[in-house]
Formats: sequence, C-alpha cells, structure tokens
Amino acid sequence: MNWKSRVDKGIPILYNLPPQKIYSYLLGYCTELEDKLNLVQKQLDEVNRTLANITSANAGQKSKLMLEIETQFGKSIDKLLLEDCKGKSIREIADELGVSKSTAANWLKELKHAKQ
Repeated sequence: MNWKSRVDKGIPILYNLPPQKIYSYLLGYCTELEDKLNLVQKQLDEVNRTLANITSANAGQKSKLMLEIETQFGKSIDKLLLEDCKGKSIREIADELGVSKSTAANWLKELKHAKQ
C-alpha cells in the first residue's frame, strides 16, 4: 500500500518511514496549502475590488422611488432627509414620505455613507 494513500482523519499515516521522507512529505503538503491559500486570497481581493467598484458606481444613483418623492415634494431627497426630517423617528420620516420604515432607514444609511 502506498504510504500517501493511507489517511487517518485527514493526516497520512507516516509511521515506518525514514524521517527525511516524512519531512519531504510535510514540506510539500505545507507548500501546497500555502499556494492554495494565496490563490484564495487573490480571489478575495478581486471580489473586494469588484464590490468596491459596484458600490462607488451606485453611490450617486437615485432609485425611481427617490426621484418620484423628489418630484412630489419639490426638494432633493438629501434635503428632505437631512433638514426637513431632522429630529424625527424613522417611522415619522417613512410616514411623511410615504415609504416603508426599512426604505427610509436604508436611505439614511446611504446618505450617511455618501457623506463620509
């Protein structure tokens, strides 16, 4: 039986092998893991760059609903949320604008991130 094919809980059984063979095997195994880890890190970096590009591209865009509310109130959504709704609860803001509480909360979060 090949010593590399015997595995006990994911670890090869290396008994009865000279220390140099054990060392060589472990060194190769660690190098292989390090290469895989580096590949995964590169892929994660690429995903993060893509997400950052998407976020920055969408940062200044307004949804149809935002545009409708701006038309209805005659003011920008930023002004409505920052000035006209200052000191009001999410529920009061949502009721005043005619949107759900989650929509109003999301708009406030977007506005906060845009200001930073």
